[in-house]
Parts: sequence; structure tokens; C-alpha cells
Amino acid sequence: MLNRAAPFFTHGQYVAPDFVAVADGGGQVPVQQPQKTDKIDGVLTQFDKKEGTWEKPLAIGWLKAIYLDAIEYTGQKPELRGYGFFIGVFFGLCGMALGLALALQSLFAGLKIGFTSWWLIADVVTGIASTGGSLFMLWCLFFGLRMDLFHALDLPIIFDRKRRKVYRVLQEIPPGILNVFKPWPPRVCEYDWDLIDAEHQAHVMTTGGTIERQHSLVFLVRKSATDPTLIDFFQIGNAMDSGPNTVPGMWEHIRRFMEDSGPHLPSDDEPLSVLSPPSSWWQSLGTVGFIGPGYGQRWADQPLYMLFMHAGFFITIPMAVFTATGRWLGYKTAWQVQWPHEVQQAVGPALRKGAGW
Repeated sequence: MLNRAAPFFTHGQYVAPDFVAVADGGGQVPVQQPQKTDKIDGVLTQFDKKEGTWEKPLAIGWLKAIYLDAIEYTGQKPELRGYGFFIGVFFGLCGMALGLALALQSLFAGLKIGFTSWWLIADVVTGIASTGGSLFMLWCLFFGLRMDLFHALDLPIIFDRKRRKVYRVLQEIPPGILNVFKPWPPRVCEYDWDLIDAEHQAHVMTTGGTIERQHSLVFLVRKSATDPTLIDFFQIGNAMDSGPNTVPGMWEHIRRFMEDSGPHLPSDDEPLSVLSPPSSWWQSLGTVGFIGPGYGQRWADQPLYMLFMHAGFFITIPMAVFTATGRWLGYKTAWQVQWPHEVQQAVGPALRKGAGW
């Protein structure tokens, strides 16, 4: 696997693209006092570093390594790989096919009834709408491919309590709709823990048939002790893997470790994240869906699940195939970002790592 070096930025040297205009313009983003709200969307809780918010600390498998005075979180669990590829390819191709079908339907209708003036207006409107929709779906296709292919193997985050620092590997995504055709360069940033604020955010999502809330543990980075302008943000975990209880639990583990000399692991039996790239496309298929290797065993262990997945085979099979393909190709084309010497010297050698890392 290719190893890539990345430039190292100390606190204040790097400003995320989304915050460049605000930082350059001197825009002030006030830091609010920790509080809870009754909202269902947006910021649910602004955490306090000095006070506990949850009884049971959690890591739910996102920890990948422990050091003498630091803990390292993975940026993406292996089992979540490939879903960007699936969303981009499946919905991108389906959307472009739908746009083409609408344009052809309008054309055939015009040929059938004759080229009347009202038909021409309808055809122009349909053509513009379908073309715009197809271009957007084409962008979704490329964005999904970029999320999984030729991407960093991991974007880890280290919390160093001895130096009260946070080290983060990121892959910078340029702003703008044409960002899928631009380089996504890696960066390594060092942030002061005292200039980071944490929030529990939730966003209401709809799939057309259902509505759900996705929860995230988000960290906001201020420019300096005297300038509260935001220069970056990041999150621990993934909204697909988080819930209303796991977010405060993960924050509580990090808070105790950084502020109260808490344990590296929430509990002695807490597993570390395991990196297990599939050896083949067929093995990858068995890790993402109900088909592939282990098919018979899944029937024995989860018969109701298997019945449900087979009942919707027209959706579940393409989802499994595309996700497995994205996961397999993602590992084949991934590159590893090495922690720079400054970070390695600060945290020392890892005392324990998850298998494969």
C-alpha cells in the first residue's frame, strides 16, 4: 500500500475551506455556554469539559490504538466502507437513466401528436429539467466514487492529554460543485484541546418513506484564545453508527481521558478497531450483504433477517453488489497517511493497536 506524507500545521496555521471566507473577513462566531436544548434538529447539547454528562463512557469500536498518554480514533470503520460507492453508482446511474427516459418520453409524445406549440414548450421545460437532473446525478456518481476510490485508508484523530493537543489527519475537499474533479490533498493538523468545543448535533433525514434523526459528536475549533472565529470542525464516529445515547457516551470517554486522567478504554473488554481488508471481491460480498460467503450460516443464525433481505431482493442485491465492489476497490486503491515526526515524537510508540493497523 502506498504511503503518503502530508504537510503538518500547528494550531491556527490551517483554516478549512468552508471557513476561509469567515476567517479572512474577521467574522466572529461566539462560543456559547454549555447547555441542553429541546430541539430535534441542529445542536442538541453543547458539552462542558469540566462536568460529566453521561454515566457510561463508550467508544463502540472506534478506538484503534492507545499510547502512554494518548488515544487514537479511526476515522472510518471497515464495515462502513463502500457505501459512498453504492450511493454514487446506484442512485447516480438510476437518476441519469430516469432523466434520459423523461426526455425520450417527451420526444416520442411530440412525434405522436405532432409538433404543436404547447408541446414545444412542454418539451423545452422537460428537457431542461431532465438535463439538470442528469447532471446532478452525474455529480453524485463521481462524488460517491471519490469517497471510496483513491482515498486515504484512514483519517485518524489522536487525543494527547499530556500536551493537551489533538492531532488530526484530514483529506481536504475543495468547496464548489466541481470539487469532484479537483485534488483532495491530505493534511495533518495540531489543535489545542482548550480551543476545541464539543456538541451533540442531530439532523432529521428523510428517505421518502421514513424519517429518522442522525446523531453526531462534532468538535469545533476556535482560532485562538482571544479570537473565537471557527477555523475547522471534525467529528468522531459516523452518523450511521451513532445514536442519542452513544454520542454523549463517546464524549464522556474523551472528556474523562483528557480532563480527569480517565482510562484509555471505557472498559477492560472494549475492543479496538480491526482493519481487515477483503482478499477478493467474493469475500467482500460476504462482508456487506446477505449473499456471498457464509450464506448458509446466516440462514441458521438470522432467518428473519434473511427472509426480509430476500423479500426485497430487487433493492438488496444491487446494494450488496455495489457496496462490495466499492469496498474491494476502495482497499485496492487506498493510500496510507503517515503521522509526521512531530506527532510520533509527541505521543511515542503505540502500546496497543487493533489488528491490521
